[in-house]
Amino acid sequence: LPKLAAPMPGVFIQGLLTCDADGTVLESIELSPEVAKAVIRFADTRRLTLVAFCGDRILCNERNDQTDRVIAYGEPAPEAMGPMIEGVVDAGIPINKLLIFVPEGDMAAVRAQAEDALEQDCSITTAVTGMLEFLPLGASKGAAVAKLLKRLGVDPATVLALGDGENDIEMLELAGVGVAMEGSSPKVVEAAGGRVGLSNNEHGVADAIERYVLAPRGLAPSVRPADDMTKLDEKEAMHGTMKEEESVVVKAAAVEEAEAEAEEVVHVEEVQVVET
Repeated sequence: LPKLAAPMPGVFIQGLLTCDADGTVLESIELSPEVAKAVIRFADTRRLTLVAFCGDRILCNERNDQTDRVIAYGEPAPEAMGPMIEGVVDAGIPINKLLIFVPEGDMAAVRAQAEDALEQDCSITTAVTGMLEFLPLGASKGAAVAKLLKRLGVDPATVLALGDGENDIEMLELAGVGVAMEGSSPKVVEAAGGRVGLSNNEHGVADAIERYVLAPRGLAPSVRPADDMTKLDEKEAMHGTMKEEESVVVKAAAVEEAEAEAEEVVHVEEVQVVET
């Protein structure tokens, strides 16, 4: 990893904002004002708290314990703007995505209502329990990463991607090797080809880089506790991952220029990890 140049390009806000290494915005995908207003009205009629992701700002009607939940994920503190249609949409502030906070017990019903009313106009997904997200139609992490890889001249088959949420599925399906973090839903595990890694608390990212980037190239991994490997083997066995299949996938993901390609793969992995 010391060979990697920093800073690097990044994909943010569910793939709606892509920046170059120097911070230059390469692409910003935004909700149309009409769709944004429809989502805001949907939240208001159900008295659900909503925040808007607008570039490097998060805007809301008024701050409360719900809006401030985003701070724990490294997001900026929300800014109170008053009524969202008048204070944000009609004010001409571009909105990348809208996020509604929904009580966990109500999520299934609210999501069904949202899909009935809005799925023709926007993409609806979740990344965190109790948070329902509304993105421009067709947008996803996977779509944004695919564009960035094309710009960088990197074949997706040489990419390692890690994820744990529904919003990671397209990215995991795109990558040559996808790994679902511990605790991922069955759909996420399926998108990762059945490969299940350790949790973040168990150095899951480092473990995946060691197994799928370093090991196939004969590069020595760092020394880690033996029980970490035992836990990983148990998780893979539980999800029916066969080591022979894993070997085939890893070989398919391996590339001709070992060290150079390793840098590219890890470079793109950094792109995946920065996304909330």
